[in-house]
Amino acid sequence: MSKSGILSMENNKKHSIALVPKDFVTAPLFPAVLQDAPRELSVGDRKYTIGYKDNRLWKIGIPKAFDIRHGRMIFLLLSLMHKTNGVPKGEIDSATIYKLCMMYYGAAGKKNYEMVEEILGELKGIVVDITGKDGVRETFTVLQFDSVEDHLDSKGRVLRKRRTVKKMRFSEEFNRYFIDCERLYIRVDVLCSLKSAVAASIYTYIPSRAHHHTLCTPFRISFTNLIEQITGGKRSYKYKTERLRYFLDDRSDEGKGKKDVFAELDGREIRSGILRSRYEDAGDDYNAIFWTEKHTETTSNAETSIRELLKKAGISDVKYTAWMNKGEISEYGRAKLEALSIDVDKNLKFYLLCQNILGEMFFDSVVGQVSSEHKSGSNMESTEKILAYRLRKNIELAISKNIPNEDESSLNI
Repeated sequence: MSKSGILSMENNKKHSIALVPKDFVTAPLFPAVLQDAPRELSVGDRKYTIGYKDNRLWKIGIPKAFDIRHGRMIFLLLSLMHKTNGVPKGEIDSATIYKLCMMYYGAAGKKNYEMVEEILGELKGIVVDITGKDGVRETFTVLQFDSVEDHLDSKGRVLRKRRTVKKMRFSEEFNRYFIDCERLYIRVDVLCSLKSAVAASIYTYIPSRAHHHTLCTPFRISFTNLIEQITGGKRSYKYKTERLRYFLDDRSDEGKGKKDVFAELDGREIRSGILRSRYEDAGDDYNAIFWTEKHTETTSNAETSIRELLKKAGISDVKYTAWMNKGEISEYGRAKLEALSIDVDKNLKFYLLCQNILGEMFFDSVVGQVSSEHKSGSNMESTEKILAYRLRKNIELAISKNIPNEDESSLNI
């Protein structure tokens, strides 16, 4: 990849997708807990020292390492890198603290302003040392900016809402690291919407594993290992009940806003589909389980697949056409579809087909289940695809168990 192409984003008005170094989405670089000392870890053929003691860049005190606050801000800034006249531009001309607050927290306010300013300041000071397999070292800070510009009101007071960071960019050394990059499996808007630091830390790298796994072959990791990874070794628990409480109980140290991490992550959008998360008892420990429901289904190809299934089952074209035009979508089903921002009338025949094959009660249960799993981080298009997939699979299962005859109005499931 050419150097001019190392920073890019798709045509996405919500700034949700960017290119990032591969290590950033394949390793727990951003722990859920604050790091009070430098941190060392190996990722592939690279050795990281985050919070490296470089006397040229860090004169006093103890060097700081990354945590999830820095990870969120790095991903957010990467997504804001834009193109000028079609040429990728690796800097942000200007960004107000207010805009960054709204993207990072979803709300402004004095405390949020202070936190965003603190994170930007720390990113300017954290020193990273990377040693490659060839022994070549790169030592750098992550973020640089020219100035912070204040605006005053008529009484000479600083308008914090209008405070502007000018010419924000990543360091040249950090940009060189971007030559080895890959597309995010995660979505920046979803990452910033997660309330729990634990959930956010898991979301930054687990999708790169879940992407390759399905419901039948999910990715499993023990609670012991997962806690070690997402805390940078700062937390460990002797008893399995304590480890379970860490993910489910909001009384843990970094649990503000956390009640059930797996419930918060389940149904969230990632680049390749919908992330699914569960946990299971594994004897002396628990396992966290993750997989991806792919964005492959549409109402159009689902309808084609259903037609082929019915034809093999001996259902005539007359019956098929009748099912597509019979009755109306149930009041419950329509309400749930509309709650998902799905245009029911646009694909009315498809939903009628599914309702008449499955029966109103079972159709409602499938739609209701998808609706209950829907999260604010999911968009309508992906949710509609997941629903189409679920409906088709249930019809396929029903046909395999009980092929209807020509006189039946629906499958007897």
